[in-house]
Amino acid sequence: MDESKNLCAYIDLLGFANHVQNDREAALRLLADYQNILHVSHFETNLGGNGISSFNYFIPFSDSIFFYSSSPSLFIQQLANFVYSSFGLSSDEYANPLDSTKPEQVTMIDFSVREGKVITTTHLENWQPLLLGGGIGYVTLNNVASIYEGRLTTTPILVGRAVVDAVRLEGSGLKGPRILLNDELFRDLDDNTKLIVNKVPEKAGYFEVNWTAVRYLDYLVDRSFQDLDERLIGIMLLNDFNMNMLVRAANLWRAYKNKEISTHYFSFVKLIVRGALHFFRESPHQKYVRAEIKCYVDQLKLEYTFEDIEL
Repeated sequence: MDESKNLCAYIDLLGFANHVQNDREAALRLLADYQNILHVSHFETNLGGNGISSFNYFIPFSDSIFFYSSSPSLFIQQLANFVYSSFGLSSDEYANPLDSTKPEQVTMIDFSVREGKVITTTHLENWQPLLLGGGIGYVTLNNVASIYEGRLTTTPILVGRAVVDAVRLEGSGLKGPRILLNDELFRDLDDNTKLIVNKVPEKAGYFEVNWTAVRYLDYLVDRSFQDLDERLIGIMLLNDFNMNMLVRAANLWRAYKNKEISTHYFSFVKLIVRGALHFFRESPHQKYVRAEIKCYVDQLKLEYTFEDIEL
């Protein structure tokens, strides 16, 4: 494989600094959560599944992660699935929150035994959303000397303009859990992967991995894109678009719409809508898709029209 076609992704946990200041336990839980997703994904890979087989290196630094891969299309699909699974770890709580003003707050039940009797008590925990964003670019890999636990060893480092590009894209100022890449990388992707990679409306010449749409690819495992009829598309939009993504993101936005973080959650809502519209853009049922998405958005009464959100 040409070294110039190896990838670096630089990914951050969104809102981590704020959680460290205001809720240290929640911040530590987020770090543990993405580690849990990594272990589960690695286990799936060892069982012969796709999992994270394209992750040659996964190098965490506090709330940031460097990824390295030599398989662009497979890596982007697996990264999208990793980000989707990370959000999904706690997102069930946001679908029907106990307190709509604090969708991240959950009630935990504790059991203990006292004098031969089982005692139950409850306490509250904050399960903050595990949302990831960053940038991807081509890179080279070198090994350099380092010291680990007092021993001289070698450590892989990512070298090249793409590392700078990935970090710059991650810090581009765009709001929300967005993973950006340039047009050079986009051109090298296969057709299925391009279904979940759309243009960035605010940044000409750049694209983004729309991880919110990655589960739609599951329906193409044993059928062609043209075999997706209205019945099946309706199921996809009800479950994978509306219930598992849109409703949960909208509840987060609603809870914090008067706070600075709301811009991230509103961008998240737009990302979900944009992902579905892009995935089905070549579908013969595009009008049906658009009408269904508009209906789901209107049902949420978000103070914004469908036309506002799709931009």
